[in-house]
Amino acid sequence: MKNFLKKNSKKLAAGVLIFFVVTVIVLFCIPITRYLLTQGFYQAKIILTRKSVAELEKDPKTDPKIKEKLKEVEEIRKFGIDLGLKETGSYKTVYDTGNQPAVWAVSACPKDRLEAVQWKFPVVGKVPYLGYFKKDDALKMQQKLKDKGFDTICRPVGAYSSLGIISDPLFTSMLLGSEEYLANTIIHEMTHSTFFVKDDMNFNESLASFVGNAGGMEYLKKKYGENSEQVMSSINFKKDDEIFSNFMASLYDELDKYYKSGISSAEKISGRDVIFEKYKKKFAEEIKPQLKTRSFDYFENLKINNAYVLFNRCYHRDYNVFDDLYTLQGKDLKTTLQWLKTLTPDKEMKKKIEEEVKRLKNQT
Repeated sequence: MKNFLKKNSKKLAAGVLIFFVVTVIVLFCIPITRYLLTQGFYQAKIILTRKSVAELEKDPKTDPKIKEKLKEVEEIRKFGIDLGLKETGSYKTVYDTGNQPAVWAVSACPKDRLEAVQWKFPVVGKVPYLGYFKKDDALKMQQKLKDKGFDTICRPVGAYSSLGIISDPLFTSMLLGSEEYLANTIIHEMTHSTFFVKDDMNFNESLASFVGNAGGMEYLKKKYGENSEQVMSSINFKKDDEIFSNFMASLYDELDKYYKSGISSAEKISGRDVIFEKYKKKFAEEIKPQLKTRSFDYFENLKINNAYVLFNRCYHRDYNVFDDLYTLQGKDLKTTLQWLKTLTPDKEMKKKIEEEVKRLKNQT
């Protein structure tokens, strides 16, 4: 056997190389595999080129303001761990995005119904968006989906979670916003690493949005006090977010009822603009005057479509359920998270939360 291997080593090596090349070519021809290989390449680049926080803090060339932000990131991270969120070693390294978003996310939806286009992946299951490290790649995919007749949205994303599979870096795009945004974002992403239900991104994103908002608020209260300017600003944002979310929920409900009315697909598509315009007018006349921040000013110039409506719905669909649980548990986020960690992260999780909310209401 050894003699055979020795005599044929070059042929065997060539055969292995050919097999490898052919395999890669075949896999690359499969769209979802090509996507994973391409984005995996950029993810590997991030892992290999990121710098440690300790290194940046010691570097005299690092902007003092950035150093302060890095210290705050560690404070927020420790605060999240103290709440009960999983320690994954994330945010101890930094990747410079060059003042650009960490990724660009593309979503799509048919024009005649509220049903997200989904892509299936290992581990996470079905996902209603694709993330791209390069904006041009995202725009190309968006155009492909448009050409197929879908409504689409391409949006910048400041951060993402690898669900604890690897330790996530701190993207410099996360440092560009306010202190409230930073706390909210870090706690949001830590929530994904702690709780994740396969095939249910609506639940996952709604939960992370709730914990990010509540956790960010608790962090600011602890640091600055209940009546501080920072907390008042956060309260105003949360109120605006609630008003806008309820507004979008009513748009979703009216659209969903319209699409299920039994008229033809062509009639649904041609008539939906009346609903979109109705809600643009409603926003300008009724909603905007109630808002205390400028967070949703963009809506006035937005071209609404089904993909945008679903994207908004994804992050707020189950929000009220989590808020009810939190309120009934004395608005103690640590207690709420501890209780959530007793549940198995599966499709029954939401049902069990609703049952607990009902039980707690019956006790009051």
